[in-house]
Amino acid sequence: IYNKIIIYKKRISKDQTERMPIPWEYNVSIPGKTEIKSLGMEVEVKILDSKDIKSSLHFTRKKSKGEFLEFIDYNEVKLPLKLRNRRSGDKFYPLKMKGLKKVKDFFIDNKIPKSHRDLIPILVDSEDKIIWIMGMRLDDRVKINSDTKKVLCIKTKIKNTFLQRYF
Repeated sequence: IYNKIIIYKKRISKDQTERMPIPWEYNVSIPGKTEIKSLGMEVEVKILDSKDIKSSLHFTRKKSKGEFLEFIDYNEVKLPLKLRNRRSGDKFYPLKMKGLKKVKDFFIDNKIPKSHRDLIPILVDSEDKIIWIMGMRLDDRVKINSDTKKVLCIKTKIKNTFLQRYF
């Protein structure tokens, strides 16, 4: 690692450093399409008026294997949005659940193997607030409600067959 100093509380062996997750992060175009070739996925974001999507909310958000459609309250997120893997200490308010939950515990509860947890894409805003664990759970703070005026429509295609197993 260049231009960084990393201080560890305890000694880390060479085997442990090889198992440490490599953080990744990609900017998401709004509006527009973002293709992430290394993950085999494509994210398309549109800004819509809330009255244009009222009828769409009655349809299931999972379209087909590896394809998802999610609607987010535009005024509850701070742009720009980023797609990244999990970070130590990540927490969010899962939709239809009470209170704050660690992402690690959420993955354990959903039986995501430890070796695959760093591959699950997480959509965050500029303040690093988790918006959506892609294909799994939206954060309760960004859900659409009766006060919503503008909506982010996020369509995701996961072409990576390895990741499709979890969605």
